[in-house]
Amino acid sequence: MSGLAIAAVDAGAQDYLIKGRASPDMLARSIRHALRRKRLEVELERQNSRLVALASSDALTGLYKRPSPAPGGCWAPAHGAARPLSAVLLDIDRFKSYNDAFGHPAGDEILGRVGEILRAECRPHDLAARYGGEEFVVLLPTPTPGRPWPSPSDSGPRSRRFPGRCGP
Repeated sequence: MSGLAIAAVDAGAQDYLIKGRASPDMLARSIRHALRRKRLEVELERQNSRLVALASSDALTGLYKRPSPAPGGCWAPAHGAARPLSAVLLDIDRFKSYNDAFGHPAGDEILGRVGEILRAECRPHDLAARYGGEEFVVLLPTPTPGRPWPSPSDSGPRSRRFPGRCGP
């Protein structure tokens, strides 16, 4: 192996061909292997992204698990730029009593519905997360001309009752 080939492999090359010594079969095999490696790399990246999403999202609500830096979310940019960030904490009143009376599947339904409401009401740059059992947090970045605070008539703080009936 030549010094150049060794340096290339040390730098991350997966394969090498020596000009003038590579047969058409060797070239075809090397291209097939390179394409297969690339497909495997793409699949690995896709699976890793899926695992990150599964690890950072709550299965019942579809929200993030606790506020964590999220791609495109408001947490990391606000933290990095030392800009103010508002947090809204929410708690489901009498949730334990409801769970005890109607069972955990009914409580899970409530949590899922709260997740749906938060996903529907939050702006794209807000971050909603399940903070604990029946506790939620919404992180709101500081308003800018392109991202004003919502007006109270739009989606300001409000109490929400579930339409219809939840649980048995």
